[in-house]
Amino acid sequence: MKGNYPMTRNSSYSQGTFYDANAFVNSYGNMPFSRPIMAKLYGTVRLPYDFMFSFIFMHTDGPPWGRTVSVQPPEAWAAAHNARTWTESIYVEPPGTRWDQPYDNLDLRVEKDFALGPGKLGVYMDVFNLLGAYTISAVKNPAGTWIPTDANTTAGTYAPGFIGLTGVTGTRIIKFSLLYKF
Repeated sequence: MKGNYPMTRNSSYSQGTFYDANAFVNSYGNMPFSRPIMAKLYGTVRLPYDFMFSFIFMHTDGPPWGRTVSVQPPEAWAAAHNARTWTESIYVEPPGTRWDQPYDNLDLRVEKDFALGPGKLGVYMDVFNLLGAYTISAVKNPAGTWIPTDANTTAGTYAPGFIGLTGVTGTRIIKFSLLYKF
């Protein structure tokens, strides 16, 4: 899935979509929802003594991204060209130059039914996220702001953006259930 259409909430209302030439700088690349590999395997097996074993395995490649930077035009240049000094974010790399971490998950169920009176008693054990999959949320794009001293120069100041860990998620859960069927 390649293109240059920004898949954001505002883009569906044509706000912030291709409003100036900066929107095209390194914008052609993998779309935000592009995943080269997605796989899902699932099945159920009857084991000896009428135990049932079920599984669901899912693999999804991480989303594509590319580094960005905000550029603020010099005040003298902006005044001479009757322009604003607002910053514009541009891609330093095309989207898809880098990829976030993939996601793998395995869920299992073991169950057994026992005859009990006029019905059956079902005993179940579910294990969610058996492999201990987790997601590390981090700001990996240093972004920041580049303020050149003049037009067409490499002199200026750069203020780096935040880089760091913002969270970790992922929980392994084991559940036991009883169900009486009649």
